[in-house]
Amino acid sequence: MARLLDEDGCPWDREQTPLSLVRYLLDESYEAGEALVAGDEAGLADELGDVLLQVVFHSAIAERFSMTDVVASQVDKLIRRHPHVFSGEHWTASAVNEQWERLKALDPPREQSAEWVYPSLAWARRLSKRGIVPSSDVFEAVSEFLKVYIGNNEGKLEETLADAAWAVADVSRQHHQDVEWSLWKRLAFFNRGNTFS
Repeated sequence: MARLLDEDGCPWDREQTPLSLVRYLLDESYEAGEALVAGDEAGLADELGDVLLQVVFHSAIAERFSMTDVVASQVDKLIRRHPHVFSGEHWTASAVNEQWERLKALDPPREQSAEWVYPSLAWARRLSKRGIVPSSDVFEAVSEFLKVYIGNNEGKLEETLADAAWAVADVSRQHHQDVEWSLWKRLAFFNRGNTFS
């Protein structure tokens, strides 16, 4: 990577910024997921390499951290969030998950201004976790959408559909579900005839 980014390296690579690369990081992550779901081990290995390349690329052009910092941060986080492993205690998977969420909540908050990179249902869930919830409950939002839909009111369809989707995402979070993942599994079931857990 250093060779690609030096003065005699690749002009395209040298022009990149963390922001210009974000779409590639997301694309490569989705492609890795696609290979995983397809059961394509060789493809998954290749796509995980592409994800790793993005991590290396971002680390190389970052001004305030290096690849060593990235790895050290993850090692520290894994140790901090797995006290049951490093203390020799034996916990259930449920207890581990609850402890993970408690420990994660202790991490310093991050700037939230770039959440728009998330798929919209995942973003809605994240907002709801922080207490930013839709103005109407799910029954009201879905009823309003259905009225607009049945009344063929195209001018209000987008707004009421978005309100209903956000309300559904909020309800799913309240019941410890992930609507993005639930919809993804359902689509995969119909597309591939498979089920995923």
